[in-house]
Amino acid sequence: MDKDKRDRIIKKAGAVKAKIEEDLRTKRAAQTIYKQIQIPLVSFIVVQIFITAVISAFLVGGMSAREAMRRVSDEAELTACEMEKYEAIGSLVEYWFDNAQDFDPIYDKDQRDKLEMEFRTLHPEIVHFTDLTDEEFEHLSDEDKYMYARLCHSLLSDDFDMFKRSLKLLYVFCFKVGDNDDQMHFLITGSNDGEKRISQGGELYDIGTTVHFQRGKYSNLEYILKNSHIKTDSYLVDIEGDMDVAGAWQPVYSGDEICAIIGVSETYIELTFKAIPTVAVLIIAMVLIFIFLDMWILHLLKKNVVAPVKEEEEAVVEYMVGKDTASTIEKLDKIRSKNEIESLARNFSSMVEELHRHVEHIREMTVEQERIGTELNVAKQIQAGMLPSVFPPYPDRHEFDLYASMAPAKEVGGDFYDFFFVDEDRIMLVIGDVSGKGVPAALFMAISKTIIRNRALTSDSLSELIEQTNKTLCENNEESMFVTIWIALINLKTGKVKTVNAGHEDPAIRRAGGSYELDVYPHDVVLGLIPDAGPFVERVFMLEPGDSIFVYTDGVPEAVNPKEEFLGCDRMIKALNTDPDRNVEDTIAGMTQSIADFASGADRFDDVTMLCFKYFGADR
Repeated sequence: MDKDKRDRIIKKAGAVKAKIEEDLRTKRAAQTIYKQIQIPLVSFIVVQIFITAVISAFLVGGMSAREAMRRVSDEAELTACEMEKYEAIGSLVEYWFDNAQDFDPIYDKDQRDKLEMEFRTLHPEIVHFTDLTDEEFEHLSDEDKYMYARLCHSLLSDDFDMFKRSLKLLYVFCFKVGDNDDQMHFLITGSNDGEKRISQGGELYDIGTTVHFQRGKYSNLEYILKNSHIKTDSYLVDIEGDMDVAGAWQPVYSGDEICAIIGVSETYIELTFKAIPTVAVLIIAMVLIFIFLDMWILHLLKKNVVAPVKEEEEAVVEYMVGKDTASTIEKLDKIRSKNEIESLARNFSSMVEELHRHVEHIREMTVEQERIGTELNVAKQIQAGMLPSVFPPYPDRHEFDLYASMAPAKEVGGDFYDFFFVDEDRIMLVIGDVSGKGVPAALFMAISKTIIRNRALTSDSLSELIEQTNKTLCENNEESMFVTIWIALINLKTGKVKTVNAGHEDPAIRRAGGSYELDVYPHDVVLGLIPDAGPFVERVFMLEPGDSIFVYTDGVPEAVNPKEEFLGCDRMIKALNTDPDRNVEDTIAGMTQSIADFASGADRFDDVTMLCFKYFGADR
């Protein structure tokens, strides 16, 4: 609020106070109004409590029902996670499916223990059944496959039984839908005490049981089947009958493919009953709160009606000495004298409310800034999670060493790096810098990184890869954002390096035993602005054992000190050559410290991203 407006409000408050003081000297307090409103007020309080209780029951009951549906979804996911612990679950499901008719399940613990002892005697190298991979399973003999499949089926059946009993489920089962049929082929079913499966002489479905899948009855199950190529963690619940049964479906994944589906059913009434204690407690709490509030309001009205003049004077004095604004408004708004005193109270209340709105506006702006700060912090964590952060990234590969870091100037930034193998012998390195800062740059960065990684596996050359990436980035780029890219494809057997530089900083190269030097050469245009740009030039050179590559974004040479001087490439190269024999991690740590020492506490205005690669050769 500006000073002039505040002064006007204060002046108005002074005028209102003067009028109130004059009226207080001439008006008589009302004596009979309290009797007029006493009975209606008490009736209103009773009706309010009743209505509050009814509305709370419906609202809280609805929320509890939704929470119950979420609970049954969680139970389905829990069961699926138990199956996905088995590395060979995909092969196991296919084996159970293919051999269902001849499969002899084990539900007796003594029989399973005997079979497990026999299997462990044959395969002492298998410590945990869950650790056997699909490939190792396929190398087992037919007899051992059958033995292992029976043991895993028995163990999972026990897990299903435990889930059904402890969670009090109606059904819990695992099935597979054939590729070209409408049949649900049951594999595993949980049972309660006293229940038996078909193979035990009971009625519960067992492995080999086939049930017709009625299309259109379970919409969410059909969604999973139609979109099996999409890996999702969403919770999908179907309601059967007149909301009698809630059934949750959860895919079981082998890698990125769905190999089976978990079904969990629970009666909807049972789910709702589980929430009744919570609903009752909340309703009682809300009724008590409203009773307390209404009794408090009744107390204030009684005081104001019996002595309206005195209460209004106290409210004015309270506000003028700077006490609680909300309390002042509350007291003034409860005065119902139907005369000039009420009119004065309304006028003063309006003024106080206007002041209060301005204060609330400032408070809301503060809260919004804090919310934005929190969301940006979450975005920073998400962005950090998109970049490789585990080093060394490939501990089993001894031909090279690699380290990288990214420090955004704001909560999120536009710099990024990436590295990945395109085949057994070639690794691709990428570093980029998006124009601008903050969330827009971070989004454009995520898009650029994703496009490059996806196209790297299908493009025949770096030039084609960058050209196609540029065309994709130009599409719908209304903000005219762009990104500079340095990308390299390194053959680890031969040391041959192919690079493309699209407007990025010159890399620093160090030959074995030598010093870092800038590798200066003409660059191609940046990506995202010119759709028809190209062809992009591929530059080829060789790495010998002991050679290193250091690439970076412009946040390194453009680091600023309190004198507004730039670090520059000369100081950067000098810092690298302080100890050129350092390993890659210490090289980047040393450069980070050199930037901090040079900046001497000055604010950073650009993201700082670095990547260092050292080649040892294929014979190491």
